This record gives sequence, structure tokens and C-alpha cells, in this order.
Amino acid sequence: MRFLGLLLSVAAAISSAEEVREDQGDALVLNFAPSSAEEVHDGLQLPLGAGGSCDARYTTPCARTNSRWLAEKVGAALEDAANDPDEFQIVLDSITGKNLNRNSGFYPFVFDQDGICVAHGSHAEFVGTSIKEIFDTVHLAFADPAALHERFMASNADWVSYLWTDEGSEAYVKLAYIINNITDVSNGRSYYVGVGFQDQPLPADLPCSHLFDRWCSLTNVRRLVGRAQFELEQANTIVEFESIVYRISFDDNQYKIPDGFYLFMYTFDGEMKAHGILRDDSFGKNLWDYAAENDIMPIEEGLALHETFQNAVSSNEHPEAWVQYPWRNSLEEDPIAKVALLVEVEFNNELYYIGAGFRLSGMDSIESDTHLGGEVCSDQYNLPCSFTTAYQLSSHAMAYAISSFDHTDEIFKAISRNSEFKHGDFYLFVYGLDDDRCMAHGGNEDFVGKTLAEIFEDVGIPVNGTELYGQFRIVSEQGGGWVLYNWVDLARRGMSNFNKISYIFQLTIDGHDYFGGIGFNHLRYPLDEHMRNGMKQNGEPIPCSREFGLVCSENNARAILGQALAELVLSSSEASAVQFVGLNRQRRTHDVILREISKRDPNFSINDFSVGVFSFDRNGACSSNATTGCAVAYGSNSKYVGMTWNEIHAADNAVTIPGDLLHQKLIDASNSGSGVFTYPYGGNNKRAWVAQFKHDGENYYVVADYLTAEIGPTCLNSNGTNGCPSGMECTDADQSFCKPTDEFPVWISAVIGTFAVLLVGSIGGYLYVNQKRKEEARERKVLASKMTEMEKIIEARKNIDNEISDLDEAFGDVKRKRHSLIMKRAALLGRPSTWTTSCDILVPVNPEDEEYWCVLESLRVTMSDVH
Repeated sequence: MRFLGLLLSVAAAISSAEEVREDQGDALVLNFAPSSAEEVHDGLQLPLGAGGSCDARYTTPCARTNSRWLAEKVGAALEDAANDPDEFQIVLDSITGKNLNRNSGFYPFVFDQDGICVAHGSHAEFVGTSIKEIFDTVHLAFADPAALHERFMASNADWVSYLWTDEGSEAYVKLAYIINNITDVSNGRSYYVGVGFQDQPLPADLPCSHLFDRWCSLTNVRRLVGRAQFELEQANTIVEFESIVYRISFDDNQYKIPDGFYLFMYTFDGEMKAHGILRDDSFGKNLWDYAAENDIMPIEEGLALHETFQNAVSSNEHPEAWVQYPWRNSLEEDPIAKVALLVEVEFNNELYYIGAGFRLSGMDSIESDTHLGGEVCSDQYNLPCSFTTAYQLSSHAMAYAISSFDHTDEIFKAISRNSEFKHGDFYLFVYGLDDDRCMAHGGNEDFVGKTLAEIFEDVGIPVNGTELYGQFRIVSEQGGGWVLYNWVDLARRGMSNFNKISYIFQLTIDGHDYFGGIGFNHLRYPLDEHMRNGMKQNGEPIPCSREFGLVCSENNARAILGQALAELVLSSSEASAVQFVGLNRQRRTHDVILREISKRDPNFSINDFSVGVFSFDRNGACSSNATTGCAVAYGSNSKYVGMTWNEIHAADNAVTIPGDLLHQKLIDASNSGSGVFTYPYGGNNKRAWVAQFKHDGENYYVVADYLTAEIGPTCLNSNGTNGCPSGMECTDADQSFCKPTDEFPVWISAVIGTFAVLLVGSIGGYLYVNQKRKEEARERKVLASKMTEMEKIIEARKNIDNEISDLDEAFGDVKRKRHSLIMKRAALLGRPSTWTTSCDILVPVNPEDEEYWCVLESLRVTMSDVH
């Protein structure tokens, strides 16, 4: 009865959490988990290979949420048990017993008013010791334990930053949410509880593009938003706050991630405060006016978008939200769907929202997956495209589900029915963690509402559905990963007891936890040992070779690449949650797989086909700069392990593109998971299939290639006679195809080769000098042409000036002759009657008077302006 009473008492105190009391020997412990009505992280449990689930080692929005949630619940449990010393001790024991910890490093600690630890979810040995003694133990003696204790005691429902270290690690800053003033009534002592996370940005997941809703996009957005939120909320002065806002816009190293990931920040009134792309000219403007002024979207769409963002963070219990929204780049374009992670930030009583996003792309970015044989990607085999499809469909479903405003039922119907969540034979399934029934199934919607065991029983699949569901659940709760299990395909009874591999991920919608998955057969694509065209050598089929570009070459390269990728993924440390269900198989290590590849294990090779594995950047393992790729496994020649592409090409005397360029092109080709790249090699081209994976936080790619050369005639006819035409021959015993005849001895060929090199050099030099001479002559001709034009202009001006001078001279002659005639006319008239010899008398002369014109002409001779 006392156990039941304790359970009911604490359950009443923590009404928002589900609690369980367990009898562990002589002790009762408390355990509680989030109820379905609460969301204790940002709705996102990323697979371990793509950034991990919500982790206390990193500064993300969900780390803040988890820390605060757990501190509040533990504080409430202690306050409720404060009147009963036995119950109070049960809570403390449950903390130290790690029963109240959250996955990925979130644990509570409790200290009393004197700074003595009374419970610790990570280090039970700290219980009973002081903060100073703990600092001495973890080698933080240079820090001030008394000052930290005072800050803890002075804080309540608030964050405190402090220096911390783990065993064997360097000191780092940690941020803890503190609940204070918890009093044990029985002894009158007060306590505080805290839960924290590390001030360290989530590692960026590269290479990645904002144009696609990949797992890396989700990771990169969480990194940017989490880092900006942490720094803004730690600002103590307006100068610090504004400095961070400025850096959000202009510090590309810290607040941007290639390719296209950036932050934006607005006030709740819509005023733009920071933007990683729209910079100076947009600050201070509101979202809707700026969008309308720049012909991005109509003003009503911009206003609606702002309201969507503001409402998303305002209505959420925790100040972060994933939001799906339409966006335009211009009025002429149709809206595209995007997803953003938004958080609310407050400073000086002013509310802001800050976010980062990416495009909700779906499967549009997957290439046709059609190879030279005309066959498409299929879930029947572990081809490279099978992994690409699994990653892309699962990440698209995650991005859609956590950001959609639709009801949960509508989200699951979309996953079951809509083509955007399917690709060929591939489909998604979703099961509940609160309820173990199927919620969505893209292969058969009739399975919805049934348990996995019921589905298997209905369709007659002889696999333990309850056990398989349990393994799926374990993997999802550990952050996601791959599950390998036995399977029976009813349509292919002859292939029973083969293995299947499924990618499992966890998602949370409206506070309810689910896991999703997508699977395909763990079977290698059929190999082609011989050429498919029926060609024979001496009556025998000719082995398929990577020296030629045939359908069998394409099949073999993709088949062994897919098999190697599958085994490396299953052995990777990033897939530590992998379970081998119903199989008599032990997990092989990453190093074992690499050694098997280099030793040309039949699983990863056929004839002269093999695979290589390269690290993106591993200087320590290679003898020179590993920016040109570092081989960690190489099936063609195990001696090349530890060499870069440049060194491998030099060892093979290969004439091809530089190693650093090849390395980057292979990375680019496999950005979406897998792809193909063709490049010049010798006198032909080489076609390389490539796929990426992770191990120990490091990026790798697997590559299998072949030459695209055409095949020639066979050396022997079916009757054993020489099959080579004139001008071709076979010189090696194991040679299958004729090659051009070498008509000269080797030394003559060498001499001719040397002479050819010298001749080519001489011709090149002559052509260069001749070209320079032609260019100089062309320049002189152009200059001469320009000089001729100038001379013509000068001559024309001179002619005009001469004509003007001639006219002036002629005009002078006319004026003089006119004057002479007027004077002669005046002489004939004699002295006018109006003239006088007196200097004091002025006599007016009118134009009607005869003498007027004679006087005017006389005046003009001495006065140029008379009129």
C-alpha cells in the first residue's frame, strides 16, 4: 500500500509527466518520461550518421529545451516530496541511479545550501562532496567553486554558465538551467537542482546544399540557429547584443555554412535586424515591404509569412518551432516550399525571432538511376542508389512531418499515399512508440492500424514481428540507424531466409513519438563474370573486364560498390545502434571490412574489378597532402593504401586529371549519397561510381571504376585460327582482343618518339614565334589605320580653313569696291546742303535724305559697330 501511495502522491505532483516506481532490491526508485502532451526536444531525432540526436554536448535549441524540461520536472518532484524525508530521498536516489536522465547526456544534479552534492545523475562518486572537492577531482582547481555556488544559489528558473570538464577532456563552458529554493521540511535545509549542456556548436555536416531537404540540411540549420540563440541570450549589454546581431549578417565563417545556409532575424513587429544574404539595404525594413519593393512577393504574402513565423514561436510551449512556408525569388516564379527552424529571443523586453531554412525538395534531386544496361534502381538489391533513396526519402519525410501544419492523421495519410514519399519500389513505413501500431505504410495502406506481428501473421511472413518491432524501437530511441534482419519474400519463395536492411529514424509530432523506416534487400546485384555480347575466345566466353565500357562493366562496378557500401555502413561506428535480428552473425568492424577490400575478397571484387575507399581529408594516414584523397583500402593494389590520388596516378604512370580535381569531383558526384563521374584517363575515359559514408565523425567515399574503351576483334576465331585483321595482332598469351600492330622495334619507336617530341617542340616554338609576329603586324596595321584616319581629318580641316580665308579676302574686296563706288557717287552730287563747317552744330540725316548713305558708309570705315 505504501508503494501505491508514493506512486499516486508523486504522480499528482508531476501531473504533466508519466512516472514509474520500480522496486530494485531493497530500494524504491522514481522514473518519469515526457507525456504525449509535451514535446521535450525540437521534434527531431537525427540519425547518428547525420549529426546525432539531441545531444548535451552541443548548443542546439533542443538542448535548451531538454535541460529546462528536466530541471523543472526534477525540481517539482523534490518540492512535492519535501514534506516526507523518505520520498525526498527516493527522488535523490533516482537521480544518482540515472533513472531520470535523458538520452545523449542530459542529467540532473542537486546541491544543498552549503555546496554539498546530494545527488548526481552522471557521477555517483560526487555525492557527499563539496563543489571545491569536485573541482579538485576533475582538475578545475584554478576555478572559483565558492563563486559558482553563490551564482547557483542566486539563480532561480534561470541559466548559469560555468567552466566544466569531463574525464580526459579539456575544460569547456557549460550552461545549466537552475531551479532553486527547494526546502526539505524535515531538516530545514534548502537545495537547488540543475541540468545543463555544453557550449559547443553542433558540427556542420558537409558537403551539403540548402536546395535539398537532406539530413545534413537539418543538422546545419540546427547548428546555426542554436549558436545564434545561445550567444544572443548570453549578451549582457546592448553593445554585446548589437555586436552579435551584426555578426549574424556579416560573419560568414561563424554564421553561414556552405552551400546556402544562413540566418535571418526580425523583431515581432516585422523589422529586419539581421540577414545573411539581404544585407545593408534591407536593414530596418519590414519583411512585407522589402519583399514587395524588390518584386519578390506581393505585400499580402510577405505579411502572411511574418505572421506565420511570429505565431509559430509564440504559440509553441518551448520557444522554437519547425515551420513549412512558401517562398518566391521573384513575382514571375511560382512559390516553392521551404522549411525553417525558428526560435524566440528576448532582450531588453523586445521580442525577436531568428531562423534558418532550406528547400523542401523531396525526391526531385535524385537522378534517374538508370545505368548503361537500361535497368533502374530496385529495392531488391543493395545498390548504391538504394542507400541514396533510403536517405533522401527518410529525410524528406522527417522535414515534412515536423514542419507541417496539417493534423497528424493527414501527415500519415500523405506518407502512405503521396508519390513524393515513394520512389520506384521504395516506400516508407511509420509505427508508434506510444502505440506499437502502424501509422503509415507506403507499400500497403491496409496495414495501418495493425501491429507488426499482426501484419506478418495476416500475410504469412514467418518472421517474429514482435521481436522485430522491439529492435526497430531500440534503434530509433538510440538516435536511428540500420537494422539487418532475416526476411522472406512471399513472391520469391525460392529466396527465403535472405537478409533485409532497413534505415530507422525517430520523429516527434505534436508531442507523440514515432519511428519511421525504409528498407531494401541486403543482396548484391548479380555479377557478370563474362561479357554479355556472346563474344568468345577459342570457343570460351570472354571474362568481363574493367578495360572496356560494356554493360557487364557497369553492372559489376555498381554491384561490388553497393556490397562494400552496405558492409561499411553496417560496420561503421556511426551506426552503433545496428541490430542483427534473428541472424547468426556477428558485427564485423570497420577495419576488418577495409582489409577484406584491399585483399580482393570475392564479396567486393570480380575478375579485375575492385573497389577503393578514400577519406575526404586524412593527412595522418597518407605520406603527403591528403587534400587529394587518402586511400584507406584499395583492391586493385593493396600497396596503394596510404597513398593519395596523385601518388597512385604517378605509380601507374597514368595520364589523367590532377588528383585534387578528381578527389573533389568524386565528392561532388556523391553529395546526394551516390553518383557517377566520367573523366579522361590515358587515351580513353574512365567512368567511376562513387558513394559516401561516415565513420568516427569522418567522411569517406567508396569508388569502383572502369574504362569506357570499345572492344576490338578477338585474337582467336571459334576454330582456333587467328582472328586479328591486317594491322592488328595479339602478343600476350592471355590477351583476348587484337591491338594495333607494333611495326617497329622498341628502340626505333623510342627514337621516333623522341624525334616526335623534339619536332612537336620545334613546331610549337615556330608557331608561337610566328603567332607573336602576326599579332605585332596586326597591331601595326591597326595603328597605321588609326594614323591614316587622323591625317584625313587634319587635311579636311585645313581645306575648310583655306576656303574660309578665301571667302574673307573676297568679302574684303567687295567691301572696298562698294565704298569706292559710294564715294564717287557723292562727289558727283557735290557738298550736301545740310553739311556745315562748324563743330558745334549736329545736323540730323534721315534715310530719306540723299546724303544719308554717304555719311553711313564713311562712318563704317572708322566705326565697325555703326548701324
